[in-house]
Parts: sequence; C-alpha cells; structure tokens
Amino acid sequence: MTQTSLFLAAHAASTSNSSDHLALMAFKSQVSSDPSRALVTWGNRSVPMCQWQGVSCGLKGRRHGRVVVLDLGELDLVGTVTPALGNLTYLRLLNLSSNHFHGILPPELGNLYDLEDLQLSYNSIEGKIPPSLSNCSHLVNISINDNKLQGLIPGEFGSLHNLQILHLESNALTGTIPSSIGNLVNLRYLDLTFNNLTGEIPAEIGNLVSLGELDLGYNLFYGSIPASLGNLSALTVLTIPNNNLEHIPPLQGLSSLQILELASNKLTGNIPSWLGNLSSLVYLSLMYNSLVGQIPESLGNLELLQILSLSVNNLSGSVPQSIGNLHDLTELYLSKNALEGSLPHAMFNLSSLELLLLDFNNFTGDFPPDMGSKLPSLKLLFASINQFQGSLPSSICNASMLQVIEIVTTFMSGTIPQCLGTHQENLSVVLLAGSNFESRNDADWGFLAGLTNSSKMRRLVLGSNKLEGVLPNSIGNLSTRMELLSIGDNKITGAIPEGIGNLINLSELDMEYNMLASTIPASLSKLK
Repeated sequence: MTQTSLFLAAHAASTSNSSDHLALMAFKSQVSSDPSRALVTWGNRSVPMCQWQGVSCGLKGRRHGRVVVLDLGELDLVGTVTPALGNLTYLRLLNLSSNHFHGILPPELGNLYDLEDLQLSYNSIEGKIPPSLSNCSHLVNISINDNKLQGLIPGEFGSLHNLQILHLESNALTGTIPSSIGNLVNLRYLDLTFNNLTGEIPAEIGNLVSLGELDLGYNLFYGSIPASLGNLSALTVLTIPNNNLEHIPPLQGLSSLQILELASNKLTGNIPSWLGNLSSLVYLSLMYNSLVGQIPESLGNLELLQILSLSVNNLSGSVPQSIGNLHDLTELYLSKNALEGSLPHAMFNLSSLELLLLDFNNFTGDFPPDMGSKLPSLKLLFASINQFQGSLPSSICNASMLQVIEIVTTFMSGTIPQCLGTHQENLSVVLLAGSNFESRNDADWGFLAGLTNSSKMRRLVLGSNKLEGVLPNSIGNLSTRMELLSIGDNKITGAIPEGIGNLINLSELDMEYNMLASTIPASLSKLK
C-alpha cells in the first residue's frame, strides 16, 4: 500500500472515529445527573474514547477503533436518549437499563444496522416504540420493559428473523398482538405482561417453534387460547393470568411445559383431563375462574407437580385419591369451591406439603390422628368454613414448621392439644373460633402454656367455642408481639389475669360474652 493510500485510510478511520466521538458527547450532553461520575472521563483528551467507562471499541477490520458497545446500565443516570446514538454505525450492544432516562425512543436508533442487543428496561421512557427498529435486522434481544411506552407493538417487528428475546412487559401498550409476530421463528422468550393489550391471542404464535417462555398475563385478551399453542413442544412456561379468556383448547402437545398459569380469567367448563398428560408440569394454577365439575383423577399423574392451585372456582365432588401420588407437592390450594366428602387419606402422605388451603368448602369427616407426623413440613393450614368433625389431633404439634392454623366455623370439638406451640417457634396465627372446642378444667387450658414458646405469636382467636373455667396466668406470658386476642362468646369465669397487661403490642382484645369478674386489672392500662 502506498503512503498516499495509507494516509487516506487513516484519515477515513479518524473521521469515522470522530463521528462516534461526537455521538457520545451528544449523549453525555443529554445526561442531567450522573451521581456515580461514570461519564467524568468522557471528553477528557488524556483518555482515549475507547477507554471511557461503558465504551468498548472493535479491534480489527472495519470496526477497528469504532464503538461497538455502550454499556451504562445501573448507574442512576438521569436524562434523555439522544438521537445522535443512531450515528454509532457499528454499535452491537446498547445497554442503558436500570437508570432514569425519560423522553422518547428516538427513531434514529433504527440506523444501528449492526445492533444485536438493545437493553433499555427499567427507565421512564415514553411515547411509541419506533417501527424503525425493524431496520436493525441483526437484533437478537429487545428488552424495553418496565418503562412508560404507549401505542402499538409495531407489526414491522415481524421482519426481525434473528430475534430471540422480546421483553415488552410493564408498559402501557395498547392494541392487539400483530399476527406478523408469527414470523419470528427464532424467538425463545416473549413477555408482554402488564400492558393494556386486547383482542384475541393470534394463532400465529403457534408458529414460534423455538419458543420456551410465553408470558401474556395482566392484559385484556379475550376469547379462546389458540389451539395452535399446542404445537410449541419446546415451551416450558405459559402464563396468561388476569385476562378475559373463556376456553382452554386441547394443548397436550406441550410436552415440555413446566409452568401453566391461567388464573383470574373467565374459563368455564370442566378441568381438562388431558392436563394429566403434561408430565413435566411443576406448577399448575387455574384459580379464580368459573370451572365446574370434579377434579380429574388424571392430575395424579403429574408426579413432578409442586404447586396445584384450583381455588375460587365452582368445583364439586370429592378430592380424588390420586392426589396422593403428587409426592413433590408443596402447595395445594382448594379454597372457595363446593368440594365435599372426606379428605383422601393418601393426601396426608404428601410429606413435602407446606401450604394446605381447604377453607370455604363442604368437606366432612375427621383429620387423621397422625396428620402432623405425616405432614412435617406444613406451614399453613386453612380449613375454615367446612363441616369437619372430630378433634384437632395432638400430632399437629409434630408439624414443627407450622406458622398459621385457621380452623374457624366447623363442627370440630374436643380439647385443644396442650402441646400446641411447644416445638413450633414460628407459629404466629392460631384461629380456632366458631367451633365446639372445649376446656372444662385447668389442664384443658394447658395449650396456653405451650403457645408461650411461640415467640412470633401475633393473633390468637378462640371465640365462640365451649371454653369454660378460669383463664390461667400463663396467658400473660404469650409473645409480646401479640396484636389480637379474642376469647369472646365462651363460658370463661374468674378474674381477668393481670398478666394480659404484659402484651404491650395488643391492639384488639375481645373478651365479651363470658362470665368474667367485673373488675378490670390496672395492668390493662398499659395496652395501646
């Protein structure tokens, strides 16, 4: 190469480099606050541009000395995004996420033909998504979630055949999902949650054979879930909660699905039995819908299932024995249905179960005497508003992880186990009101001494039972975190213990409709 050509090449590189320099300085000029002083060296002649914080340059070929990366995430920068960034011809990565940028997305970003990764999430950017971004044909990742973007999802995005990740969640986008989205054959992740999108979910999404996660929740979608989604054999996560969907088509082709979240829609009809064929499921939620009929036996085939949520529907019949096959189950939500009959004994073999919600149904029968031993991991037990009978098994004390027990308005009777709380230091809420629990002598009140070991106790509600006798002084040794103590509507006699005044954080004390002595202890004046 001649000296002349070398000079011309160097001059061209210098000129191009200077255009990058000008673009970066224009960016800096639009930053009104830089608390971490990330841009302090920008423009300093003693620091080469390619060594400025957040800036990386190419090392060879046509990108040599040209800005290829602008990575300024999580710096608390405040400002607007300058259109001059569109002059960074060779930029591959633009990351301004987790800052405080506002204003609009400049359409000039569509001039970044080499751009592969656009990360602008967690800012306050407004206006519309510029359709010109579809010119950036090398884009692999668009993450512009958690902003204040409005308007439509550009149909032009359908031409971004290299796109793998599209994060648009937590904005104020409106309109429908463009059918052209079905052209993004390499898309692996699509999240549109928390917008104002409407219409039906386009069947073309079923063309996205590489899709691994699809999140469409908290929008205004209606109609049926497209049957074409059953083609997505690579899909592991499908979440569409809080919409207005009415129908679940056969989707048994989702052989890789691990999470299915369809809560808070308008789904009707029976729970599909084919759900039992989705053998990879670990999470299934159909709560807050209008589903009817019985819980399918086939759900017992989901041996990897950890969370099953069917609360707040119109389900009837008994709980199938096959539920006992779900040995990995940690959370079972059956509240607010019309379920009836005795609980299957096999359910109490689920030793991993932590949350068991059965309240507001028509369940009958007793709790098995060894339930606490068989459910050692139990943390929450909600069984109120049912027709349970029998006593509360003393084995409940073996559930050492127990935090909340609520059994209100049932037909249960007998004494409250004296060991309750003895080895349950995390127990904070005990609601056993509106049943037929008894205490006839001092020994029957022994459970209060046990509960003094629960240092996190906040609420103890025992009203409307058949508790008799004198309140023991040990009630004053309950946790000072106690906020609510309710023992009204019983047949308790004797004096109010002075020790109740030790419960200094008590905000509600209900002792009415008993036969207590009329003198109120002076210690109660210490209560709030």
